[in-house]
Amino acid sequence: MDLKRGLLCSLTNEFADFEENCPDFEPDLKAEEQLIRRDMKLTGDGFAGDPMDFKKNKEQGYIVFGLGLLFSLFLSFLGAAAGIVYFVGLGAIVVGIRQYMRGAEQEKKYNEFIEKRKKREEDLGKENQGL
Repeated sequence: MDLKRGLLCSLTNEFADFEENCPDFEPDLKAEEQLIRRDMKLTGDGFAGDPMDFKKNKEQGYIVFGLGLLFSLFLSFLGAAAGIVYFVGLGAIVVGIRQYMRGAEQEKKYNEFIEKRKKREEDLGKENQGL
């Protein structure tokens, strides 16, 4: 490695003569898709919600949160008679928030993946047009 010129290419054994994308590099799209699937499965705590469907996680998170809130409010009207059951509503609120947050994190990772892929396709299109 030369700090002024950069790394050597393992394909050509030459220093880089491009700014961002190597025209000789062919990305492995299947490997990229496997990485995004792995990243989405690993988001959050791995407990709450679907491992891949961020929309479903966000929707169900809203629902569980709302039901937990309604249940907690209902039990608060019962007062002392509710007792330990009150924690069921609070637990549902926590699970709903966790599930929604997992969906939001998955959506962020998915959108980053899509943006990265679009940018690479645009760059390749420009290179193919000679721009």
